[in-house]
Amino acid sequence: MLWLGWMLLGGSVLSLMARTATAPSGKDGQAPQPQRLAAGVFEQRMNRVSAVQFYTTNYGIFGLNIAANRGGGFWPRGSQNQYIFGGGIWFGVKKRVGDQLRKLVILSYNPNSGASWMVPGRIADGDEYREDLKDKYQLYFSTDYAPDGTPLPERVGERPQGPNWPLWVTSETETLKVNRYFGDYVDDLDKRNVQTYPRGPAFISQEDIWCVFKDTDLRRYEGGVAVRRAEGYPLRVEIEQTIYSWGFGDYADFVFLKYLIINRSQDTLWECWMAPAMDFDIGPAANPIGIAGNDRVRFYEEDPSLNLALQWSNPDQGEAGRGFGYIGMNFLESPAVDPATGFIRKDKRVYAALRAVGLAHLPQLGDPERPRRERGALRLHGSRSEGRGHGTGRQALPHGDGSVQHGARG
Repeated sequence: MLWLGWMLLGGSVLSLMARTATAPSGKDGQAPQPQRLAAGVFEQRMNRVSAVQFYTTNYGIFGLNIAANRGGGFWPRGSQNQYIFGGGIWFGVKKRVGDQLRKLVILSYNPNSGASWMVPGRIADGDEYREDLKDKYQLYFSTDYAPDGTPLPERVGERPQGPNWPLWVTSETETLKVNRYFGDYVDDLDKRNVQTYPRGPAFISQEDIWCVFKDTDLRRYEGGVAVRRAEGYPLRVEIEQTIYSWGFGDYADFVFLKYLIINRSQDTLWECWMAPAMDFDIGPAANPIGIAGNDRVRFYEEDPSLNLALQWSNPDQGEAGRGFGYIGMNFLESPAVDPATGFIRKDKRVYAALRAVGLAHLPQLGDPERPRRERGALRLHGSRSEGRGHGTGRQALPHGDGSVQHGARG
């Protein structure tokens, strides 16, 4: 399991400042506006609570305003100070295809096209996305739900609609939020209730956002179904994504993304590398072309234990005097690899930073078709201190390389 933390830092690297007056100041700072019937199979919505304002989807694209093809991540909330153009997750492996061990990579965000190869849903329901399951695999927002996990009505007096919250305290021995226990996904809609799980739903932050997506619908791949199938796709990987955020104090200025990657195939996926791939165009949103080429990024070498990458912008495209600061990205937790076997370890829920893989290096993103080209780039090129120059600000935060067997999670 991978945890990625994002921090928006205004003014200087070590200060959290420039709060927006429109950001909620406490737990009840903003009333929910529920929408619990999916608008379609592929959903995109904007968060409501954090001072970091962003779009997200139920098929792996984070930040991008897809309808407008514009950047969709802002800070502080309500401003036009853009930090995030778009992002997603890349997963590169070696997979045996016939008598060859091929390098393959799947991605939920292509920085060159804005496309995702993922579709909402679980592999158990079939390889292709299903229109009849759009409500089940919607983009879930905890702010749409009552404390008992049932959906709030969209309007006062209406009957609530849609499925209950998907994450529940199913364990009888563990305590929510203790020793990294954050609840479990419940697939059966009829069991998502306090009668089945009397310890209740698993809510962690002021606004939890959850979805699950898969790589098995080759119709969504760039390059064509026949070509991709011959290359060895799909990997048959399923990814559960959870976003945690708050709306008060310093907590309003950071967002956590958690990825649980599950190998549902019968294949062993060798020497896996995973990277959140983020395109941070920092600057005034009204100048999308100008701000796309003047960002700077570096690893925070002053304290390597933080696993922290920083990005900021030159002030020559309208940024000066508008309160722009830094965005920080770090791995909070990542899997550990057993050096004796080369496989992802499963003996603990969390591993000390010394044993976890963490941030391997800080390469700039290019064409995902490079040494499958680019899966090799996640591992072979660059160092953590790379990226002091300026440019588009497209960055990957790779970690690896462990192998995963059928049913393994990382």
